[in-house]
Amino acid sequence: MNGFLFFSKVAFILNVLFFVAIGFRYVNVDLPQSAASILVIGGLFLSLIVNLFINSWFIALLVRKRIELKINSIFFLNLVVLIIQLFIFFV
Repeated sequence: MNGFLFFSKVAFILNVLFFVAIGFRYVNVDLPQSAASILVIGGLFLSLIVNLFINSWFIALLVRKRIELKINSIFFLNLVVLIIQLFIFFV
């Protein structure tokens, strides 16, 4: 369970990077190359992969009844961001 909580927090941080990267698409900001690389790799690429992984793990834990569903938790936020990411990337 500790691994799941750690990866859910990592997914949350990557989701924040995702929203920052999407925001910088519409605002012209001159970033250093290293910051732009972190935003592109972490925000646009890794956030989708980690989000798919953590939400699959969350559903598996729900099915095995090892975790309870709480609407005010970080897991729900990660699920909502995954739906937004799938909409942005594939629609």
